[in-house]
Amino acid sequence: MAGSGTARLNKRGFSLVAVVVLITAGLVNAAPARPRQQSSNDLNVVQVRPNVFMITGAGGNIVVHLGWMGAIVIDTGSAGMTEKVLDAIKKITDKPIRFIVNTDADPDHVGGNVALAKAGQPMIGTNAFGGGASFQTNAGQATVMAHENVLNRMSAPTGQTPPYPSTAWPTETFTGGRIKSLYLNGDPIQIFHMPAAQQATFSTCGIFLPLIPRTEEVSMEKSPRSTGSSI
Repeated sequence: MAGSGTARLNKRGFSLVAVVVLITAGLVNAAPARPRQQSSNDLNVVQVRPNVFMITGAGGNIVVHLGWMGAIVIDTGSAGMTEKVLDAIKKITDKPIRFIVNTDADPDHVGGNVALAKAGQPMIGTNAFGGGASFQTNAGQATVMAHENVLNRMSAPTGQTPPYPSTAWPTETFTGGRIKSLYLNGDPIQIFHMPAAQQATFSTCGIFLPLIPRTEEVSMEKSPRSTGSSI
């Protein structure tokens, strides 16, 4: 979206000003506000907004979105960096990981799925629905969501063995080019399929999540030329 004219966004239109999370790009462009940075065990943690953090240095970029539900984590980094990623998240918040989104099936995007999901908690307690809820809530762990092509790549056999164990696979998927819209931590979050994002893969996704607080009024005339940032 191009920022032109003198249109203004108030709390009713805050979701139009969003961060575009393109984890596969591995880039950070200018955001509307200067982010704060800190280091955590060789990882770099950037506070993009009061409730949005980005962790770099663990493979693919990781975004942590905080709110009353808990931590929403976008991508989980490389398997060898899992302990450092968990330590960085614990320094950001004491709330549990509730929801994980995988934007791609590459090892530096899903390598921490098993550990981060196990360290988390489901959105709905398993006790509320009895035995059947363990499947719906990832056996008491955090939910992992991705496009169906991510699941296909992670579960398709290479020879006789899938490239990833079943415990690392997404527990929820969406299909085709459809946008998956969620409302988490009081914010609208959209996951959308980007089939042309990488030449060799058809499972890359982008994420839209709001950067501007609901009560903050923004002048499109003074905002950056693009109302989103690429991460």
